[in-house]
Amino acid sequence: MTSDDWCVVVFKCKPDKVENLLVDLYSFVEDLRGVKNMHFLIRDRVENEVVFSFRVLVEAKDKEAIKSKIAYKLRSFISKNRFAIDPSKRSSFAKYVAWSPEERIAEFGKRKFARFCRLLSQMSRLVVEMAKKNYFDSAERVEMAQCHVMDAWMHRIWPSKHKTHGNWIL
Repeated sequence: MTSDDWCVVVFKCKPDKVENLLVDLYSFVEDLRGVKNMHFLIRDRVENEVVFSFRVLVEAKDKEAIKSKIAYKLRSFISKNRFAIDPSKRSSFAKYVAWSPEERIAEFGKRKFARFCRLLSQMSRLVVEMAKKNYFDSAERVEMAQCHVMDAWMHRIWPSKHKTHGNWIL
């Protein structure tokens, strides 16, 4: 029996690069052997850049190889100082990680956590498919698509635990 592990990639890019980078990275990661699930959240806008938290569930034995391939792919779009994979707590990217799977499971249980991850995965796929069809005129529409769906779902699943700050889900 194989064990699974999460890795998280936090990256920043200019709004005009969001669609190409996101579609290419998502498609690339989706095709990697050992990837079991993935999703992304748009975490913030900083100095005219969009910040993503891109989380990937992988077979533990493949984790390092997958992280290396993701880093290689990202370097074809953005410089090394614009992303971090599994950022340490001291990293400037750590604040964008969003949440720890272990903490979510402890707080809400495995079943709700699995439902949460399925929803995030479905939302991410929807956003990528919409981007492929040139639905979005700007990064703001991508952000709004995720925020509104996530906000509605969070209220339904975890009404007492849901916290928002502006448009961003914490």
